[in-house]
Amino acid sequence: MLPSPRARLIDLSAPLSNATSDFEPNPHRITYVDHAQAAEQARALLGLPGPVMDRVLARGHVWSVENVTLSTHSGTHVDAPYHYGPRMADGSAPLTIDQVPLEWCWGRGVRLDLRHRPAGAGITAADVQAALDAAGHVLAEGDVVLTLTGASAHYHEAGYEQRHAGYTRDGLAWLVDRGVRLIGIDAWGIDRPFGPLIQDAAAGRAEFWEAHFYGLERPYLQIEKLCNLEALPATGFTVMAFPVKVEGASAGWARVVAFVDGSPQD
Repeated sequence: MLPSPRARLIDLSAPLSNATSDFEPNPHRITYVDHAQAAEQARALLGLPGPVMDRVLARGHVWSVENVTLSTHSGTHVDAPYHYGPRMADGSAPLTIDQVPLEWCWGRGVRLDLRHRPAGAGITAADVQAALDAAGHVLAEGDVVLTLTGASAHYHEAGYEQRHAGYTRDGLAWLVDRGVRLIGIDAWGIDRPFGPLIQDAAAGRAEFWEAHFYGLERPYLQIEKLCNLEALPATGFTVMAFPVKVEGASAGWARVVAFVDGSPQD
């Protein structure tokens, strides 16, 4: 069911800016060309005689342009199964971001409040069930699960990628096995941070990147680097997270929006 015309829109996407590029593990850079700079470029490009150029560019300025160098995992984005590995467990090719069904990219939302789980901790199946019970939500196939860890408060700080609790294999599998195709988190990644993951993998306690790798057994999508989940109710909203259609890519940038039923006065 489509959102009501009376629904409030809540922006769940983090801004892409140069403020985080110096310490972002997947670095990016935005170069801004303002209107006056573009006019100088236009003069060089068009190569017209001075008086003619002055008439053509009578306003003294033209367009503004931004040149962006980034990965498909910069900013708020949706991961496709191809990001998790080259082959599915059955040997088939995993879906790239331009191949994922659009039906997977939107649906009835539920927010799981897991802010009580400390940074580096695992989000288990028991944690998921407890959070759903606290939300008063009965999970259904096609629901979109958004995970509030509190990490987005540190988005503009170095070390952001280490500030969240992340899904364990069993926590992630509990959702996917019940028909959830889209799972989001307000953190750098849906797995635990690399530090504790590496320690547990080296000690034989867990597989490195286990939540991601589960997507090679049962395909699902992730939304990473969400923000503003605190503004959502636990239930009663619709999520839309349509990724940019980058051919053959492992992810695509998305402007993720929640449509909250009713009006602020309801």
